[in-house]
Amino acid sequence: LLFINPNKNQIAIDTGCGAGELMIEMAPHFKKLHGIDFSSKMIKKAKENLKNAEIKNVSISCLDLLSIKEINHSNIDHIYNNQVIQYLNINEIEQHLIESKKILNPNGKIYFFNIPNKVFMDIFGIGLFRHKKKINWKKLSLKIFKLHYDIQKEKLKNKNYQYDGGLGNWYSPNDLKLLANKLNLEVDFFSPI
Repeated sequence: LLFINPNKNQIAIDTGCGAGELMIEMAPHFKKLHGIDFSSKMIKKAKENLKNAEIKNVSISCLDLLSIKEINHSNIDHIYNNQVIQYLNINEIEQHLIESKKILNPNGKIYFFNIPNKVFMDIFGIGLFRHKKKINWKKLSLKIFKLHYDIQKEKLKNKNYQYDGGLGNWYSPNDLKLLANKLNLEVDFFSPI
């Protein structure tokens, strides 16, 4: 809500809405909220969750991000997704942005939240985010070395191997900035503290 700053006259789309948890939080702040997800199981769960939460201003469709144009609405104010973009390659992200622009109003905005940043791939790979104790830098250095050793070992077995930590594609802010510039979009980045 802090980043989107919605109002009750606006319409938004949650792309990759999953089971609807974020939609439950967002819906009261919009006139209308559409949710899309490619998983029919998630759509079913989202409908249940929204019904249980007595949310009435939401519609949900079983669509992937590249089919956003199938939502029968124009003049959308906000299109957002949370932890979804990493499952698209850069060409699919470009196509999603192109299709999203077609249904956005002239001042509309697109938000991608929680994108795995390439800069943090090593830190994620060694499990640093799970540490609760004081960091032993010697052990940490060994973990980084082992991670890179294991990655190189896999690449010898399979030339096409790419480490992703189980999170899909990792993008740098520059990757997304180049794409935004290509599509004549303004871009801002916000990082967690």
